[in-house]
Amino acid sequence: ICPRLRSKPFWGRDDPGMAWMQKFEEHYPVIRDELLALRGQSGFQPFRQPTWSTKLAADDLGAVSHDSGDWNVFYLFLHDEKFEENCAKCPETVKLIEQFAPRQYKHAFFSALNPGTHVVSHTGPTNKKLRCHVPLTGVQGSRLRVGDQTVEQEEGVC
Repeated sequence: ICPRLRSKPFWGRDDPGMAWMQKFEEHYPVIRDELLALRGQSGFQPFRQPTWSTKLAADDLGAVSHDSGDWNVFYLFLHDEKFEENCAKCPETVKLIEQFAPRQYKHAFFSALNPGTHVVSHTGPTNKKLRCHVPLTGVQGSRLRVGDQTVEQEEGVC
């Protein structure tokens, strides 16, 4: 749980209680290198989410959150479940999450979006979670919109 968490589209490392974000930015090259080492390995799977969070049903299970392109994920933690085989492939990233993520509830993964992928507007069930995005590679021209605010993404900047 993040102390003083309130509804706000974007948080920065200078906001109260957010200094931990700097640790992920400082170690961005290590995180990126572990991601790039995953190329050609098993573990990535199509991203799916609960059907109540978007109107785009998937062909198999859950719902998709993109209306063009392709979105795959490599789970490290999902709802406190540790994906041991995946975590073993990214030991430094996992160590950073375990040391610096400001909560006990772990939900962490690498996202791989193909160029041209468009993620549609979607929501979570509550405002109790703070998502930290660390763009690692290939972000030129990509944007992240939360509510009515949009930011250009930068590699290695939360």
